[in-house]
Amino acid sequence: MKITKLDGIEQMLNLTCISLAKNKLTSIKKLKHLKNLQFLDLRNNNISHFDEPPEMLTEINLSDNQFIGLMFCGRLQLLTKLNVNNNKIKSLKGLESCKLLEVLQAADNNLKEKNELEILNAFPKLMVLDLTNNPISDSDDYRKKVLQKCSALLVIDCEIVPKDERSMILRKQGKIQ
Repeated sequence: MKITKLDGIEQMLNLTCISLAKNKLTSIKKLKHLKNLQFLDLRNNNISHFDEPPEMLTEINLSDNQFIGLMFCGRLQLLTKLNVNNNKIKSLKGLESCKLLEVLQAADNNLKEKNELEILNAFPKLMVLDLTNNPISDSDDYRKKVLQKCSALLVIDCEIVPKDERSMILRKQGKIQ
């Protein structure tokens, strides 16, 4: 059975964690009523919009859907982990207010513009970043620019960042002696 509607879910006000993965959902409007929701798994559905996400969300998996943007994240100041792999995302705009973000997985999307990397300055706690299979990750200085913006990164595109590489880039920036 594949769920297509969320009828009645708005009555589960104390729900903190839910997986609705591998269904046929196209609308998730009723989730806005779940004020205590912290973990949400919506991977493998057919969702393209998330207009009013519950503000307490700390972890979201939206991989394998139809999202083209992340403007809905502007309300999610507690978000620490976001997986939007395999969507149609063209921009990271909207993530700026997610200052607590530690993990961002946005592989297999349509991120092209180099200025999209500027948004990474907003995430001082970002430790894991995956932008593989995006046009932006093919540029020559991509890895260097990412490390300059996110000094806490431990993993870039599924590869561990060697400590000496991070130190060298930070030293060139004058952030360490």
